[in-house]
Amino acid sequence: MVLGEFAANISEVVFILFHLLGLILAVIFAVKIAHQIVPKTIVGAFVFWALVELFWILSYINVFTPELSMLLSEVALFAAFILVIVGNSE
Repeated sequence: MVLGEFAANISEVVFILFHLLGLILAVIFAVKIAHQIVPKTIVGAFVFWALVELFWILSYINVFTPELSMLLSEVALFAAFILVIVGNSE
């Protein structure tokens, strides 16, 4: 897999910065759309996205194991997906 080989050659600092950027964007989006007329489930989806980024950052600084971080991230992304589906149906 080309993407896997590419990701294996990137340093952890770059990954932490990438996930930190994702965390900041998720928080900004959650705050911006919370002040607009959107379903609160969409705001919750962005909060779950921010949690996913936080789980990955904690994995890179060895607070969580990569396996635990991946499991928590998948559960949080699934919850965010459900919230988006519910938010779009309202």
